[in-house]
Amino acid sequence: AEIAAGTDPLDPDSDNDGAFDGHEVEDGSDPLDKDSDDDGWRDGLEFAAGSSAVDPGSVPSFESGASIGGVITDDCSTGISAFANYTHAISGGGPVTINGIDFFELSPAAEPAGLLWEASGGKSEINPINNNNWQPALGGVTGTGMQNLLGGFSYSGGGAEAGSTQRFTLSGLTPGTAYDCRLYIRPWAVGGLRFIDLTFTNGGEVIVATPEGGAPEDDVQAVLMNGGSDHQAYFLNVRYVAEGTELIIDADVPDTAPVNSGSFHLYGLTNEVATNAAPPADFAITAVSRDSASGEVSITFNSTPGADYKVDFCTALTPAGEPGGWQELTDSVPSGGTSTTFVDTLAAPNNPPVLLYRIRIGDL
Repeated sequence: AEIAAGTDPLDPDSDNDGAFDGHEVEDGSDPLDKDSDDDGWRDGLEFAAGSSAVDPGSVPSFESGASIGGVITDDCSTGISAFANYTHAISGGGPVTINGIDFFELSPAAEPAGLLWEASGGKSEINPINNNNWQPALGGVTGTGMQNLLGGFSYSGGGAEAGSTQRFTLSGLTPGTAYDCRLYIRPWAVGGLRFIDLTFTNGGEVIVATPEGGAPEDDVQAVLMNGGSDHQAYFLNVRYVAEGTELIIDADVPDTAPVNSGSFHLYGLTNEVATNAAPPADFAITAVSRDSASGEVSITFNSTPGADYKVDFCTALTPAGEPGGWQELTDSVPSGGTSTTFVDTLAAPNNPPVLLYRIRIGDL
């Protein structure tokens, strides 16, 4: 007998949303509606992630280490900058230049240096531009560079079915350095439910960048939840401190994905040295010593790999602008990892008898 009117007695999951009909009836969700509460997350994924399939205000959350870096509008909104240091700047659908940074094309015939692409269903590419039903203007995407970057992509040609995999291995990283890896994302079939599992493996660290069961690459509003247009684009950011020389990105179609839901589309990827990385929570000067013979002062402090620090000194705490106030000693002290030691070689024995120091990151 049918569990509910209209369900298929020969199919335990009539609407193919990853949740059994009986479970949905017990929970109060609709066994004939993939997304009972219309929040953009299919019912089976909500059950797996522990959120509610009948409450639009309850949705899966992204794991620690991954975040939605920002909504993309013009080229400037991406944060891509000629002053930044990139180990990788990859375009999935043809070469493009954004804010002075050249993106190298990834295609079935050629892979940029430092990138290995593997796809269980064969490698394919959309090039030149093909937006399908995505309308950049409706999503506020006006930047010429970003429209070009997001207009083409690489994908797994025969890997649309559940269980198919793609792997992108970034090499040439410097252990101990902090990086921001970003994936630039837009919908291909606006409003679709094409779920992708994204996992970043950094040595022994595994960052699951999407909720259990994947995130809908085609339904950006389900991710952004900002009430804006379904045609918006955004970037996903993962910050990590390299444990080795490689970062592995797995983009898989979960086993619970709808039939022929589609593989992951790589529109663009950057891996940037995180020179603006925030200091750790326990940022502090941990040791200070002065050589009695030379007068040199050594200052050791907790630091973030890849960051850049500034050192100020003064001989007395006086109001700003008055003699003896803070003066910049150096504006560029590269991080030594999680702990950095700076040596003030200008200090002389007992001259002055008192020296005060402070450490700053960026413009703080």
